[in-house]
Amino acid sequence: MKLCKDCKHLTRISMCVSPSNPVSPVDGKPQPYFATLCRTERSSLGNGCGPEAKHFEAKEPSTKTVRWWGFWNRL
Repeated sequence: MKLCKDCKHLTRISMCVSPSNPVSPVDGKPQPYFATLCRTERSSLGNGCGPEAKHFEAKEPSTKTVRWWGFWNRL
């Protein structure tokens, strides 16, 4: 099962920045959308991932060691 939390296009604040999103006219990067909006079946986005996760790309495993106080960064 492909989950958004395992995708490399997901940001820390649950926004999807998939290259299939429309491009921002300001900086030329893909516009961020809420991941739940991109994954819904009847999304207003014509090119969203959908339930089958068409634009899913697995993120690389982290080799960073997390200290005990590192949980503050994930909040």
